[in-house]
Amino acid sequence: MQKSVYRKAKLFLKEYCNSANNPDLFEYKSAYWKFLKNYGMDDNSIVAGVLYDIDDGKRFSDVIYGLILGLKKFDELASKAGKRNKEEKIRKMLIATTQDLRVLIIKLLEKLYMIKNADKISNIDRDRISRDVIEIYAPISYRLGLSDIKWQLEDLSFKYMMSDKYYEIKNSVVVK
Repeated sequence: MQKSVYRKAKLFLKEYCNSANNPDLFEYKSAYWKFLKNYGMDDNSIVAGVLYDIDDGKRFSDVIYGLILGLKKFDELASKAGKRNKEEKIRKMLIATTQDLRVLIIKLLEKLYMIKNADKISNIDRDRISRDVIEIYAPISYRLGLSDIKWQLEDLSFKYMMSDKYYEIKNSVVVK
């Protein structure tokens, strides 16, 4: 990606957050930007992952626009499928209908970032995210061979879903 597009996306994010009078959103999105970069995501994927819920990406490039369409389609499908299907069917459907593997990886990293920051959200949202992560996203990461992401998703979900057991196990491992 040309650095001008990368800078343009950063500037757009800053201006969007300023116009929305939401410095917390800018801080969150900037930290997520760095998180995706640390995982080695390409610039197009980073821009799409950070901006897909606030822009369609047309102003940046066709590639970013395509990734954003894929991310929005993924969210729409996940939302509809979750209301009436079993977890295994949902996982298969999400994998089968995603045309660009980067979309799946962006979504897995988005959930990982969310669960890593779950202590900053309400208990209801944290419980919902933890359940989705353990039932849908951790198994998808396993299927894709992303064992490090799978392990982190499971560990952090367990921490929030069964915190007493989590800390009991954690403390017993540290003691030995």
